[in-house]
Amino acid sequence: PHIMSEYYRNTPEIIQMGLEDLRKAVKNEGIEIEIDAAAEYYMDEIFLEKVKAGEELLTFGDNYILVETGFINRPQMLLEIFFHLEMAGYKPVFAHPERYQYLVADKDLLQDLIDRNIIFQINLLSLTGFYSKQVKDFAETLLEKANVRFFGTDCHNSRYLDMLETLPKSKTFEKIRHSEWLNISL
Repeated sequence: PHIMSEYYRNTPEIIQMGLEDLRKAVKNEGIEIEIDAAAEYYMDEIFLEKVKAGEELLTFGDNYILVETGFINRPQMLLEIFFHLEMAGYKPVFAHPERYQYLVADKDLLQDLIDRNIIFQINLLSLTGFYSKQVKDFAETLLEKANVRFFGTDCHNSRYLDMLETLPKSKTFEKIRHSEWLNISL
């Protein structure tokens, strides 16, 4: 789930309650599956305050934390937030960087993030051309030069799933299929 101070007012407590409800429903249906929850945090001033204050943040795997920004403008405190997350012992994972217009335009910032070894998570939908040809091309570029260690779907409805079915026809699919991603080892 998203956590964004002004739009998605989720908290770790709300998400954990939802997780428990989901676990009960799955158990009642006789489905044996391990389910955990984390969150996708919007990087703004309020999030930075939470990190600095040592508030509980939802993570996955080995203390990975999924973070995102707006798609058009670079947050002024972007690098500062990454720094504070790392100093607090988190491993930030930058969600869908291929969709950030400011990152496409700012090659120096991209190189700075690569040099800092920031982990990227690319949306599989981006590799289908779902968002645009520019996003698809940039996602492929990131696969070649950045620290892409995770994939996400960002599927919010069945239309997204229909588009994902086209991914095996893409030239990038074989590379994805035959590489080791951290998703597999969590």
